[in-house]
Amino acid sequence: MSIFIDSLRAKFYRKKGQKALYRGKIKKAYNAFRKALLLDESPENQFNLALVLLSLNNYEEAESILKSIYEHNPQYSFNTFTLAECLMMRRKWDEAIPLFRKLLREEPMNKLYNRYLDLATDVVAREKYVRAQELMKKASVLIDKKKYSEALELLLEAVEYDSNNPILNNNISSLYFKMKDYQKAYSYAERALNFDHENTKFQRNMIQIKRKLRK
Repeated sequence: MSIFIDSLRAKFYRKKGQKALYRGKIKKAYNAFRKALLLDESPENQFNLALVLLSLNNYEEAESILKSIYEHNPQYSFNTFTLAECLMMRRKWDEAIPLFRKLLREEPMNKLYNRYLDLATDVVAREKYVRAQELMKKASVLIDKKKYSEALELLLEAVEYDSNNPILNNNISSLYFKMKDYQKAYSYAERALNFDHENTKFQRNMIQIKRKLRK
């Protein structure tokens, strides 16, 4: 009976953590996923906690969890990819590259895996990528504190390192929107859509910007 109750409680905390993560409430998500993991050490609960740790820039602990999942469940491709990306953020290129190659052996036509392998093996490009990601993480902390101008400065610096990143361009657009600079918001939203024209979130953001520009 106790195992059954613990399982239900773990599901409750897992759902609570997922909702918090979706809303950008990282610390709340961390607390919920930590509680879920204490009740149920399933790969899903471990992976959820690792994702939050990545959001908190705790790459060392995230790496440890992701490696543990990989050792016991190497077939989980999404975990393998997340581990490889985590290793990139820690600049452990010699460990990340073989994982991307493994993923490509399993899915040779996967464009995402191909892009990350090219990135990880390019000495200049990979440093630019990591630097851009580091700046984005710092900016997200400032955004949570509503320090939009300071966050924007970091994102504008980040986009110089990774100009083709649709999420980065969309984030810049969102900040300009918050600051009521709708022309610049439109410019970066357009760039985001050029790189990922099927993204529904980007499409909705563009609609909101156009409404403001019509007024």
